[in-house]
Amino acid sequence: MRITCAKFHLLTALPNGATMTCGTAGTAIGRRRPPQARTTGRVTDRGGTVSSGQIAARKQGDDYQALFFWRRAVDLFHPSTHIVQVGFECPDAGRFDDVVARYDDVQVYGGHRYQVDFYQLKYHVRDGNGYGWEDLARPAFINSDKGSLLQRLHVVQQQHAPDGDGCRCILLSPQVPQPRDPLARMRSNDDCRIEWRRLTKAIQRVWLAHLGLDEPASLERVLKPLRLMQGPPLQAAREDLAKDLWAAGLHDDVDVYL
Repeated sequence: MRITCAKFHLLTALPNGATMTCGTAGTAIGRRRPPQARTTGRVTDRGGTVSSGQIAARKQGDDYQALFFWRRAVDLFHPSTHIVQVGFECPDAGRFDDVVARYDDVQVYGGHRYQVDFYQLKYHVRDGNGYGWEDLARPAFINSDKGSLLQRLHVVQQQHAPDGDGCRCILLSPQVPQPRDPLARMRSNDDCRIEWRRLTKAIQRVWLAHLGLDEPASLERVLKPLRLMQGPPLQAAREDLAKDLWAAGLHDDVDVYL
């Protein structure tokens, strides 16, 4: 996927008050080149050069993140979304920093109040069997050596939603929980939250120990912002972005090569 920038008005014609940020310093994009997927460069791991298949998977994952960022950025042009700032790898988002979307006021849905969405994107080349409740406590699930998804969630929740309200922490992936895993029964198809009343005592004990918590009420607060959302396949994400750009009136200024 490539977006040409010679006449890229998305960065110069944002609605009043709307901003976009990116990078480790969270600096304003302004007229700089927008984030795009990495198409060149050598990819290595601890053992040296990785396989071509791993390089392709990494590139597709970067594509997926860039596509979703631009879809959120286009929302700046639609007042009904109430989004006023979109960020890319923002430092104040902890480890849920792949994409950040902030709203102009507190949003309320299902009794949950939030004013910012923190996204962790996890792309899979193949669907496989989905993921389960144990994966949320495994750093390898998110290719991390700095904590599991639950541990990342805990850090963000403590900073931005100490009582459970204030933000949403969204895992976005083409995969969904395994149909026979308890996580599938706990996940709401309404807003993709984990329904506390369906969380078994056994899983509570494992997650409490993993996070170093003593009380179930503390775990409930940690889980309240979490959303386990299914994203589109990569090609569908490209097509969706093209439609979004057209709907925002950017079809004359942005060329998307699919």
